[in-house]
Amino acid sequence: MAPSEAVLLARWPRIVRELMARTNRFPKRFRFTLSQRIDDLALSMMGNLVDATYSRSRRKIALEEVNLGLEKLRLLVRIAFEEQCLNPAGFELLVRELDDCGRMVGGWLRRSAGDDA
Repeated sequence: MAPSEAVLLARWPRIVRELMARTNRFPKRFRFTLSQRIDDLALSMMGNLVDATYSRSRRKIALEEVNLGLEKLRLLVRIAFEEQCLNPAGFELLVRELDDCGRMVGGWLRRSAGDDA
């Protein structure tokens, strides 16, 4: 396991906890729609990160799923901000975290593509 892979796997649970702490405070009308989708997606991505870390045969597929999940999360977080479920500071923090993770996943995907060659 490369250091960046370990960093991402260690960092993601903290991001999930941060997301869940914020979605827990969403207004009631968003709690079972937007909040639930964000939480479910973040938890699902944690499973994909574990797959990518420990399963060579499924690594590329799992990483692509994480990458797609990050894009979906970015959109859902933006909607949450636009609906005023997130304050500007919380939105900025989450966007920065998701962007950092996106860069790590992108690098991991590029390395994995080199391993396949």
